Amino acid sequence: MILDKISNHLQRFIVPEFWRQFSKENETDGPRAFQAAVDKLYNSLAGLVPMLERLDTLRQISNSHWTVYGEHSLMATFKIMIRSSLYAQLPLNYKAITEDFYKISFEVFCNTESTDKDPNDSGEEVVQCPGCNHEMDCCECQSILQTFHETNRSVRLEQHVPALQTN
Repeated sequence: MILDKISNHLQRFIVPEFWRQFSKENETDGPRAFQAAVDKLYNSLAGLVPMLERLDTLRQISNSHWTVYGEHSLMATFKIMIRSSLYAQLPLNYKAITEDFYKISFEVFCNTESTDKDPNDSGEEVVQCPGCNHEMDCCECQSILQTFHETNRSVRLEQHVPALQTN
């Protein structure tokens, strides 16, 4: 019954709010917006962890060995519920959302790598950064790379919410 309530809460509130972050009105800051949405999702999920921990304690006291979705661990079951809810509510433009984040990050990464290996020896002054497309004095490549690395670290649920580690 509790897992049904959690699933319902995921499907009705947490997941729609996550995908709502990617509407056209909110497409102002590319990589940072993507990172903010991922962080908000995991913070919302972290709020459910104490309830799952209490339920797990109750299972241990009652010596219950039932499985849900073929999983013995409540945290593994929770992860399946999260993935299924996210996939079930994918917006039509989900590819554009993720592709934009990774495309910008990849362009910045490639620019950083080529700058490290082949500095501009032509003597020409570069006005626009080829990575982030901003003027050189306003280059955001380092910030974009940092956002990329932080987001990819937080994508692993166990690292962002230690209580969700699978034993």
